[in-house]
Amino acid sequence: MKKFSIHLCTALIGLACAATAGAEGSFDYANTTSSHVTTFVRGTEPVEVSKLKLTTGKDAKVLFQFSSAISSESAEGCPCSIRAMVSLDGQEPRIIKRINVGSPEVSTALHYQYDRQPLDGTTVFDVGPGTHTFVLLFKQVSGASKKLEVNYPNAQAWVLGN
Repeated sequence: MKKFSIHLCTALIGLACAATAGAEGSFDYANTTSSHVTTFVRGTEPVEVSKLKLTTGKDAKVLFQFSSAISSESAEGCPCSIRAMVSLDGQEPRIIKRINVGSPEVSTALHYQYDRQPLDGTTVFDVGPGTHTFVLLFKQVSGASKKLEVNYPNAQAWVLGN
């Protein structure tokens, strides 16, 4: 079943790219591959992880997807929960996913230096004609850690059938 899902996702992304190949501004992405570029999630204020812009000539659906990892640099103030959200054109963010990170057992029982958990997700937005801004936000919703690090954030947005 997993292999089928991967092939289905690959096919859908291929169709989306083919459908928008001639449309200007119909795809945007942000890929961070350096481990030395870091963003920290601290406290209750959302942190901007990525900002994407794209343009559509008519009403359309936009596929927004992202991947990353969150690591707790210390178990102090944890366990913690992190929420991933996406804001469209400055509107109230849409909650996509929530994860837990920084379990003290990871460092004490398993002897790992950091607890690192994947934080990824996908959603579809309905948009009207024009240029749209998508902002990926992470927010700490529980725990008191000041050392939650975003690792390798990547985000993509496609206009489907522009």
